[in-house]
Amino acid sequence: GTGIQVGPAGVLTATSFDGGLSGNIVAAACTFTTGNFTGNVTIGGTLTYEDVTNVDALGIVTARAGVNVSGGQLLVGSGVTIGYAGVATFSGTSDIHLHDSVRLNVGDGSDLAIYHDGTHSYIDDSGTGSLYLKSNQFMAIGANGETMIQATEDAGVYLRYNNSIKFETTNDGTVTTGIATATGLDVADKITH
Repeated sequence: GTGIQVGPAGVLTATSFDGGLSGNIVAAACTFTTGNFTGNVTIGGTLTYEDVTNVDALGIVTARAGVNVSGGQLLVGSGVTIGYAGVATFSGTSDIHLHDSVRLNVGDGSDLAIYHDGTHSYIDDSGTGSLYLKSNQFMAIGANGETMIQATEDAGVYLRYNNSIKFETTNDGTVTTGIATATGLDVADKITH
């Protein structure tokens, strides 16, 4: 009839097709205005589609202009889930790897940045406020595992040299272990007055 046309070079054009075909259809190119598939469809090359409302893909999907997830969650691999409002959850053994000099920027004006420049690592706070490290215990640990600074809430602050406490705060004041050297202070004069 007039619904199916076979042109040169094996091009098949159909305005609609619905029927009980069996076997394989092999053609150089097929164009369907409407197609109904009740079973599986296997594409060996590139599938180009527009105005698709649902995609259930087991392999790799490449989107030319982005992917819009309007409901539910987007699962990337087995360890990253991106939910409503762009909140990402990382689980399992997934790592986030940023290359040298690629910054993790936080804040509307990117006021806080964390990055490594290939030589040094930075926590860069360029905002108008202060940088707060909030914890009930803070420790600065050296590369070889030695504690350099230790601060505990409702307790003391300890400064160490070669993993040995040299200065600490106590309930009564401070304690210095070893030689204390001060310049510009006349200790004898202050004691006598």
